[in-house]
Amino acid sequence: MQRLLQTVLTILFFTQSIFLAQSQELFINNTQNRTFTNLNGKWEYIVDPYNTGGMGGAAIYKNEQAVEKKDRVEYSFDTAETLYVPGSFNA
Repeated sequence: MQRLLQTVLTILFFTQSIFLAQSQELFINNTQNRTFTNLNGKWEYIVDPYNTGGMGGAAIYKNEQAVEKKDRVEYSFDTAETLYVPGSFNA
């Protein structure tokens, strides 16, 4: 009886794993016909040492500019460092 129960559970396990494996797509399909954005080229970056962009403070990604003299914008992409982003990160 113990052997029969073990055999039935083993068969159930393998049939479940086959159905789960078939329900998932392993690869991204139709990549040639998808729209994409090419990110190659020179990027300007600034360091956020106090993590103000991540704490809900000044959103650095908005690239705000000071309109009046009293506006406090403590960063600028105009004087930022530049790095080159290649076409492939594995290259």
